[in-house]
Amino acid sequence: MTNADVLLRSILGPIRADLRPLSYAIDIAENLLFIQRVSMDDLKVAQIYPKVADRICSNPSAVARRIERLTHICWDSLKQQDLVCHYLGRVPQYPPDPCMLIIFLAVYSHLRLPFFKVIEQAPHLLFPDYFPGTHLALSDEAVMNALLRARPLPVSQMMVFSSPSGKNSFPVCPNCLITMEREYQNYCDRCGQRLDWKYYGSAQVISPG
Repeated sequence: MTNADVLLRSILGPIRADLRPLSYAIDIAENLLFIQRVSMDDLKVAQIYPKVADRICSNPSAVARRIERLTHICWDSLKQQDLVCHYLGRVPQYPPDPCMLIIFLAVYSHLRLPFFKVIEQAPHLLFPDYFPGTHLALSDEAVMNALLRARPLPVSQMMVFSSPSGKNSFPVCPNCLITMEREYQNYCDRCGQRLDWKYYGSAQVISPG
């Protein structure tokens, strides 16, 4: 089973409908977005439906109807199970059209992250034309590492050093575990991890070594 098959089964559960048209559409959109680096705002159903039709030996009009019916079923299932935020990141203002839902699902299928979190944390992945210098393909590991560093991690440890003038404490980065020069900085100046300081008042004190 492809990532798209697994994703659709996790949303729809056991269902008698043939999911291949929507599964293939998600696969094709995923390839266009993350391999061919087509900007999201340039992605149209005209680039997807004919390719799906070729795979299942049907005509684009019939494929369009089947995909649109499946996207409606999928969206209804997401709402009924209260899974919209899990897979999308937040509830959109308006129900997505079939093309937009395919994009939402393609993003989750490829990155295992909801669409709106990706937009907030790494928009260049979906809009490369607006970010010069980011057209080179990135490995999945590099993408995931970049996205993880963009999520704030709580600073929960401080390291204490003794000196002739007394004791000095320094916050410890939760990602690279190296002490930082200053408290309450937004990012670690070593690894670039985004930081959350709300628990620092009760930080664990650790000793060097």
